Amino acid sequence: MGGGLGATSLGSKAMLKKIIILLLFATIYFSCSTSKFLNYYAYRSPIDSLTKAEQDFITLERTRCFGDCPTYKLLILANGNSWISIPSKIFNDTSYALISLPKIDSQKVQYLFNFSKNIEFYNLYSRYVDSCDYLVTDYPSAITSLKVNDKIKIVTHYLGCMDTTLALHNLILFEEAIDSIANTKNYVPMNFGIMGSTVLRNVYADSTKK
Repeated sequence: MGGGLGATSLGSKAMLKKIIILLLFATIYFSCSTSKFLNYYAYRSPIDSLTKAEQDFITLERTRCFGDCPTYKLLILANGNSWISIPSKIFNDTSYALISLPKIDSQKVQYLFNFSKNIEFYNLYSRYVDSCDYLVTDYPSAITSLKVNDKIKIVTHYLGCMDTTLALHNLILFEEAIDSIANTKNYVPMNFGIMGSTVLRNVYADSTKK
């Protein structure tokens, strides 16, 4: 009887070891896959070559999440020309949909640049990612960049960063203004991205009532 219990214990340990090894390989696989996608989208998007133009510009990138989130990179030049880049296949280094958008009215473009000035975009933190009042996992990020007079600022905003500061609240409004003026919803289903922004705006609104 003692031998039977010993064999059972050894069998359980062997099974546990196999499970741990499988989990380790799965973690490494998905981490590498995600890293590959982020690198391919952030550095190989056709939009990136267009931002080398001499004129000022605004870009907005929305990244993937753990779920169904709109993923794209949007560029608006000071002259109103604009494009949106959408990865058509996940983890495929060569597959992109680069769409030239209708030219944006000069007053609307100026509105965005004035908006960035009013919220003091260049004085914002470069990252709103982990130093938050409350952090929710598996949300996408919004990466906004602004170039004015050769000065470039990039702000990475993780939408799961639930913060009640006015600066972050204004950043969210700026992100939404960019999407609205470019009519992004005509090209990408705006489900989770808008929902995430709405949640954050509600968090800020609730905090100001206290």
